[in-house]
Amino acid sequence: MYLLIIVAIIVCIFRLPIVKGIIGEAIVRIIIGKNSIDSKAPKFVINNLVLESANGRTSQIDHVVINQNGVFVIETKNYSGRIYGNDSQINWTQVLNYGRVKNHFYNPIKQNYTHICVIQELLKQKVEIFSVVVFVKGNIRYINSENVYNVFGLMKKLKTNSKICISIEQMNLIYDTLIEHNKNMVVSNSEHIACVERMKNDVKNGICPRCGSILVVRHGKNGDFMGCSKYPRCRFTKSID
Repeated sequence: MYLLIIVAIIVCIFRLPIVKGIIGEAIVRIIIGKNSIDSKAPKFVINNLVLESANGRTSQIDHVVINQNGVFVIETKNYSGRIYGNDSQINWTQVLNYGRVKNHFYNPIKQNYTHICVIQELLKQKVEIFSVVVFVKGNIRYINSENVYNVFGLMKKLKTNSKICISIEQMNLIYDTLIEHNKNMVVSNSEHIACVERMKNDVKNGICPRCGSILVVRHGKNGDFMGCSKYPRCRFTKSID
């Protein structure tokens, strides 16, 4: 009896979104490996990077890989079922139980775009930055995006090819810059959550959380949404609830 209760508790724990996220990130960590600057395919790896933008907002980035092809900013999702979405949609859809259950979540491409903007802001140099969204479990065949991969696609994407875009010296500089800004920040999880709440309040008050400009109603092929008035300089968008 007690054994069944323990098993049931363990199953419930592993179904928690936060636990699924941790497991997904752990799997990706194994795939991308560690720093290997002295190998034939040199690379730097940073996991769980927290950066602060010029307007004081924080971005929590799952993984960053730097090799001679460029900088890869990786957002990890550990969702099961069929996943539907494209680059322009505000929200994507997770379909479970043969279509009986549908869950919506914010477009991870747009989420990762925010992360890339913060990195570009810090680096202050022209460098090839790739947006990579990885679904560890979900069926991604219904996603219309060139930036979404499963774990096997991620391995292929990160494999250094003959096109050398970044020198070893540039790789070191990029890595040191990101690590320096990460180390100099003392941001706890509670502070990051508080920052996210401030962003939500800004949106409620019609203020763009990315640049501080006014949000306006825009019309797209998938319906109306809130967008920054400074578009295309700022591409922040939010669905209208």
